Amino acid sequence: MSDDKSKNAKILIVDDQESNLAVLEKLLKKKGYENFKSLTDPRRVVPTFQEWQPDLILLDLMMPNMDGFAVMEALKPLIPAEDYLPILVLTADAFAETKQRALSSGAMDFLSKPFDVVEVMLRIENLLQTRALHRQLQNQNATLEERVFKRTAQLSESKMRNHAMLEAIPDLMFLNNQDGVYLDYHADNPKDLLISPEEFMGKTIREVLPPELADVFMRNIQSTLETGKKHSCEYALTLEGNLAYFEARFARCGSRDVMMMARNITERKRAEQLVQALNAASLEMERALSREEIFNGLQRELKKLDFSCMIYLVDETEDVMYMKYFSLPPGVVKAIGAMVGKPIPEYKISVDSTDMSRRIARGRETCFTSNPAEEIARLLPVGLNRFADEIAKLLNLPKIISAPMIIDNRVSAVFALLSKSLTKEDAPAVTAFANQLAAAWHQADLFEQARREIVQRKQAEEELFNAFDSTIRGWSHAMDLRDKETEGHTLRVTEITMNLARAAGLTEAELVHVRRGALLHDIGKIGVPDGILLKPDKLTDDEWVIMRQHPQFGYEMISPIAYLKPALDIPYCHHEKWDGTGYPRGLKGEQIPLAARLFALVDVWDALTSDRPYRAAWSKEKVTEHIQSLSGTHFEPKAVELFLKVMSTDEKNAD
Repeated sequence: MSDDKSKNAKILIVDDQESNLAVLEKLLKKKGYENFKSLTDPRRVVPTFQEWQPDLILLDLMMPNMDGFAVMEALKPLIPAEDYLPILVLTADAFAETKQRALSSGAMDFLSKPFDVVEVMLRIENLLQTRALHRQLQNQNATLEERVFKRTAQLSESKMRNHAMLEAIPDLMFLNNQDGVYLDYHADNPKDLLISPEEFMGKTIREVLPPELADVFMRNIQSTLETGKKHSCEYALTLEGNLAYFEARFARCGSRDVMMMARNITERKRAEQLVQALNAASLEMERALSREEIFNGLQRELKKLDFSCMIYLVDETEDVMYMKYFSLPPGVVKAIGAMVGKPIPEYKISVDSTDMSRRIARGRETCFTSNPAEEIARLLPVGLNRFADEIAKLLNLPKIISAPMIIDNRVSAVFALLSKSLTKEDAPAVTAFANQLAAAWHQADLFEQARREIVQRKQAEEELFNAFDSTIRGWSHAMDLRDKETEGHTLRVTEITMNLARAAGLTEAELVHVRRGALLHDIGKIGVPDGILLKPDKLTDDEWVIMRQHPQFGYEMISPIAYLKPALDIPYCHHEKWDGTGYPRGLKGEQIPLAARLFALVDVWDALTSDRPYRAAWSKEKVTEHIQSLSGTHFEPKAVELFLKVMSTDEKNAD
């Protein structure tokens, strides 16, 4: 499509967001497109399509009343099978499954929101160009068929007239009778024939062609003779070792004969396959998280169709470029390295060393070359030029299309696609893909940067928390040193409490706060005078009033420290009782935090099983009976049951 004609293309934009429509309309106007319509209600797409017949639809997926998938289903019956109506899906849903569903529903291409304006226009121009080429091919076929059938109507059924008609047509043509016998032929290019005319003239289709293809041809011949209607099909043949694709049309010629016209569509098929491979590679790129993953996925898709690729990095500081990503056999890499005197990835070339490299890196052009050896000769140092042909053969470089990869408005790399079937007409598709590849590469770089920052932040947080925990352990040890009679008590109750909390089903995140709370459970005793805290005798009632204030002291000390607030349950509430007679707040039942209910059991257990100046340690059996007697008053019954079970298990494991 010429530039002027493309600007007259009808473009229908469907998006429920006015802001998105405004952006696309502004972008189209800037690029010279004036013939477009915008819809926010997807229910108006079908009547607008029937009335206006657009050349391209830009379609959002997620819309009220009728989503993009429903719109495409509604359009399917209105689009003739032989027509090509490009639908470009614009969606914020980046999942590969959504994009695959969009492509299978009728979309020709897709872009993720927020989209890159340059990429949007490249996709739009590529799709409009493809539609124009399709229309051109349809017109050519229609003109050709009109010429053929007009001429056929003027000729008799005689062999002479049939032969004259065949000679007038530039494509392959065969005349077969109802039994599939070859009566006549015409081949503008004999290389399109599977075998020579001497080998097939007078024989049947089943004697000449592979069985499956012969069945297809005979069905078309019989149906054409029975209905009088034209029939068509596509088929493939291996010619001179290469797969060739053809489009065949069958038309009745007289009462018993059928004429088949066959056009070689290998180039068109190959172009379609290239687009399919690049689209598949785009899906692979969506899932990739690094440059290496992107390139590996790209290689897998391209190799399916015998394409290969390389990526050169451009180093602006040294004004050089060098091959970084490539798929070459190890033996080839070693052989080339031996020729040039250094490994391929370390071999750098000046950006201005060849006309092609300069045009790509500086001029941002896409370049096509059908003579790689000549380019290689320019890249090699003086004295090594003689290896150019040998290196080209080793690399198996038939034809190359190289396109710049622009990131942050500079050429950061060069994408090179290699295949013996490439033509200059493939350059726009390769250019568009290089833009996608650059965007994916940039996203991978941002992801890697974000990942490193997260790791660094996590390491810093871990270091900070380790410092906090060291401080907590220091406070805990200081308390034990102050209160000699409870030395070692804090570490013991912390270990038992952690085991009990795990058995109660607390999460790892919750256990962190349980541990800190256990270590700091008596931190409030810092506010209790030594005369009371260290008194060897029993405390008086007045002294007990002061002693029972230590949970409140602990709360006042810890609550201003943000990261310790979740650990307050034990220091503040471990002296509360299940029946509400505890202190400092008289909480009752499940008003008492679970961590404090569990710790209260452990605290009493350790206190009674340890020696004190005013009494000897109790036996474990006596302490167990004592705790059971307080179930339902001092302690939660379920907590008592779990505690005794855990302690019993720990004793068995110790034995």
